[in-house]
Amino acid sequence: MSMLVKKTCVPLTKQHRRGAVLLLYSTVLLGCFYAASRYYTTDALFWESRGSPIEDIVGSNPLVSFDNLISKHAVSDSVSPSASSPPFLRGVHVFSDDCPLTFWETFDEEKLKQQLTNAVHDGFNAVILVIPWAGFQVDVHGKLYDPWMYDRLRTALDLIHDSGLYSISRIGYAHNFRPDNTPPSGERCMFTLLQRDDAMPGWSEYVRSLQHIFSLYDTHLFNFISWEDFFCGSYAMRLPKERRAEYGKQSGFGGPIPANDGSDPVDRVHAWYDHISSIWTTLIQYGQESMPRLTMEIRVDSDPVFAGKDNMTWHGYHDAGHVSGDARAGTYFSPYFGQDNKGLAITAKNAIQKLTFMLTEVAENRFGLEKTFLEQFNFVDNTPSFMTSSNYMTEPQVTQFLDKAAPLIRKSTGGYALWAYRNYRETHLYNGNFLRGMHGWNVTHDGGSVHRHGPFIRLQGPLTLTSYQTRLADGGCDGMGNLRHVCFQSYMDPCHDDDVNTHAMDVCLNGQCVHHSPPLKFASESCYSFPSNGSLVFQISFKVMSHCPVDMRHVQFWCHEQDLKVHHADGSPGAL
Repeated sequence: MSMLVKKTCVPLTKQHRRGAVLLLYSTVLLGCFYAASRYYTTDALFWESRGSPIEDIVGSNPLVSFDNLISKHAVSDSVSPSASSPPFLRGVHVFSDDCPLTFWETFDEEKLKQQLTNAVHDGFNAVILVIPWAGFQVDVHGKLYDPWMYDRLRTALDLIHDSGLYSISRIGYAHNFRPDNTPPSGERCMFTLLQRDDAMPGWSEYVRSLQHIFSLYDTHLFNFISWEDFFCGSYAMRLPKERRAEYGKQSGFGGPIPANDGSDPVDRVHAWYDHISSIWTTLIQYGQESMPRLTMEIRVDSDPVFAGKDNMTWHGYHDAGHVSGDARAGTYFSPYFGQDNKGLAITAKNAIQKLTFMLTEVAENRFGLEKTFLEQFNFVDNTPSFMTSSNYMTEPQVTQFLDKAAPLIRKSTGGYALWAYRNYRETHLYNGNFLRGMHGWNVTHDGGSVHRHGPFIRLQGPLTLTSYQTRLADGGCDGMGNLRHVCFQSYMDPCHDDDVNTHAMDVCLNGQCVHHSPPLKFASESCYSFPSNGSLVFQISFKVMSHCPVDMRHVQFWCHEQDLKVHHADGSPGAL
């Protein structure tokens, strides 16, 4: 298969340039300019019949064992694996019109296909998929898998392959909201840390299940684990003393987990950080038994070690595992790394100095240039907990930084990838597109009904539709604010109900409700904002009063939009 069709292109000039981001794509890394196409979508009809009952998607796809799972994906379907990667990777993470937390349960095939087409037009040659351990292997203890999720993985890989793109996967992602994950996704890191004798066999078989799928594609290059997904050991140092003693014994550390507040010897803190690194190494070793091209993300930043109130040193990390074949070790960069944090905005000159230092340390002194892959190049990062004046660059400074970063990255790495190639709302809601039927939702009918209507669900009152509980803390919100947003697409067919335009349904969050009158005939998105009132746990409800049918889909619950300024959430070109 020819990987990338050669396109007619012209050299990029100042007149052609649409900001420094496309300069990064083009003059140095690509040699030519591809005009970004505007994102558009079409409805994909996932269900043929109109007005059919809601399918029990989860019930009709029960959890299965490893043997039953792989028997469905026959090796005879495979193509010959490719022997090598391209000399330079230009990658993007793709999340369709959703986000990494909920991508697998919600992505629309047509929208994902269009996003991949746009990536090719923008000059990229690789896509990174973010795959959660939970959700795929639902039950670690029983080693039980969700075949529907593996079907979705095959669909995504097929689309990537057919688009002429390479694929790379980050496995072990720490977030999935399926209610019956065992252990839940938020507890898998600690489960691995404390009970690795039980966790590692489940982990090892999970990696084997993915490798079986990846081996079917000649365009799948390699996989990696991010330390971020197994970072709970640092938080364990903040637990009460009794809990730290218990967890230290369970983890095989050889004593209580130290408190990193100056009250425990610094050598114990360093020893605990080293213990965490040893678990990362174990994850890689178990994984590489079946997945040779599995690497561990290079930890480039250090953790603080406190010897007293005003006495702090740093703990650096060693590399976990080796890099085999033509796999590459991932790493990451954002301009605020290594800054003084004294309240001054970052300049392009200063950011280039930090990038140069980081790439010298990582690429030249560890695995070598061709083995290093800058898989998260976040030249702009608006993550709420990091948003301060000390990590901010103005857009002109970002442009200058990218002008100088492009040749440096081309010279010092084997490639790069963008995280938020398209802006996304970080939604914390399971099955918000109802592709899994009513799994994760509760319906109180009160005489009403719920049916499938093309890609929508059709609600006919009176009834109440309530989500599974989800968590969303204030610290993760834009502006560190306390507002939560509920957004969804809906429309209503005209009917005889007198209340159709005044009080068709209520939208509620934790009992706070607003009236909603859906538009007639054609779907559009509506968003409502609610104060959190100090809550960490939330439930969304839709109370339908009208007998007129209301069609709804793509429910999102969020308070932060990730913005890299490349493409807006609707796919249109961003500021850079």
